[in-house]
Amino acid sequence: MVVENIKIYENDILSGNISQLKTVVEKFSINRELAVENENNISITFSGMTFVDLSRKLQDEQYKTWFKKMDAEIPYLPFFLNDKSKTLMFFMLGNIKYSIENNKIIPDETERASYIKKKTYEIRNFCFPHNINPTPAIKRLNGTEMPEQKHYSIESLLDRFGAIAFMTSQREIQLSILINQLPSDIKLWGPFYTAQGCAQPFFTVFMQENEENIEEHKAVIISSSAEIEESLDRNPSVTVVVLTKAEKGLELCLELERKSENLTVDELQANKRQIIEKYTKNAVNNEESRQTAAEEQQSETETPDENAENETEEPDKKVLSEATTLPLAVETLENQPEPAEKVEEKEKKEEKQEETEEKIPENETNEEKIVRLEQKIAQLQEKIEKQAKLIDDYEEEVNKKRSLKGFFKRFFS
Repeated sequence: MVVENIKIYENDILSGNISQLKTVVEKFSINRELAVENENNISITFSGMTFVDLSRKLQDEQYKTWFKKMDAEIPYLPFFLNDKSKTLMFFMLGNIKYSIENNKIIPDETERASYIKKKTYEIRNFCFPHNINPTPAIKRLNGTEMPEQKHYSIESLLDRFGAIAFMTSQREIQLSILINQLPSDIKLWGPFYTAQGCAQPFFTVFMQENEENIEEHKAVIISSSAEIEESLDRNPSVTVVVLTKAEKGLELCLELERKSENLTVDELQANKRQIIEKYTKNAVNNEESRQTAAEEQQSETETPDENAENETEEPDKKVLSEATTLPLAVETLENQPEPAEKVEEKEKKEEKQEETEEKIPENETNEEKIVRLEQKIAQLQEKIEKQAKLIDDYEEEVNKKRSLKGFFKRFFS
């Protein structure tokens, strides 16, 4: 049987809106069959609040009001509440006094005993007319345990999620990101806060390490989302901390303060495309700069050496005979790879052909455009590697020409 999950927001609790839960419970209470089928079957998700958040806030009377109102409207409600999801426990906490000591919830035993006794009576009054055995529901109520609150270290949370966002003890927002190794260079875009169009709010940072591809880091919010939004309204600044693992724990790579920008899911996707397009454009510009530098270097190395020409025109070069090793030099030239000028010309023709062949599909969706741009980035990276190889070829050819020039110089000297 599928557990009935109901999502309750913090605004519902503060405004006293019990209509959603009340409607579901009243539907299950109509007849015996529905009641039996849904016993211990209602689970409540308190959206935007963690276990720690809710257990602390339920000590405040303005939060308890919602639970007490629900208890007064439907006194037999614990019969339907699921115990494994902690829904039954939170409902009890909302109706009694308790304290938190050493991260453990300690209920007021007098109020707890009184509440259980009262609910036992009301569960029986509901079950007997429906010919339902009340014992299992009463046992669940009596066996409700108050678990110890678990506190996780930043390192363990980063190992689990990769990136997290939380409120510091100074009530400031910190966004921590774990990367594999200490980089020599980091470029960062963001952070962006997204709450609209998604089930759970999150932060996003786009990061490039060591001129590699841009990676998207989504930070899980481990504090109350309501507190995060309240802090952003007061001050949009977020401290971004980039960490890597070292022998003695986490090592700081980067720490900076940035203003966060609020985006919807669609706006975040559009922003991602703009960042990738900007990265692609920069990669092309860098490649063009490298190519120009290579051409200038090639031009400089091909400038005639006047002294060498004068030396080869001296009369004593007539001593040269067919028995000399000159044919070996010619043989070496014939075995050389295709001249760099032709390779460059060939590369430019291929690029021109690829640009001509690329056609942007009509009615292209956002997802298709992202895939196309990612493929384009991969092609550009491949071209960058080819251009780097071309520069190596230039240098090799120049070295060979210098070696040949030295050969003639030694031969005729």
